[in-house]
Amino acid sequence: MRDAGESYYFELTLDSLAQPGWHPEYGFQLTYAALCLHTPTARRTDLGANSNLVMQSPFERVIYVGGGLRVEDAAGTTLAEFIPRTTEDAFGDVATKTISFCLPKTLFPPREANWEWTVLCGAQDDHGGAGIGEFRAVN
Repeated sequence: MRDAGESYYFELTLDSLAQPGWHPEYGFQLTYAALCLHTPTARRTDLGANSNLVMQSPFERVIYVGGGLRVEDAAGTTLAEFIPRTTEDAFGDVATKTISFCLPKTLFPPREANWEWTVLCGAQDDHGGAGIGEFRAVN
């Protein structure tokens, strides 16, 4: 993550990134990630999204990345959502194995020096319905 003026720019580089072609407008498929922002006042620990994971370190924001993006606050309220509609909207690149996007700073609390991020990656399951989806069952 880096500061990009009025936005934060995020870039995830993975060992592999697939695009089977069902939804070329995403730029990739079958990968799901959750980026958790930890702050001193954070209180949420349940990651949700079918992860079956309760984090030991509370987080204030989560960005879900799959067939689109969703930003949630500590209460689980959706603050923003984006689902690509055309290949010009694609935010994944299988050639570079990179997912990248910008989000406005207004979606986040004021930045502090002690911000920490946790990035969790796994397989995506959209249950055949496209869209952001969730983690494929983790037991």
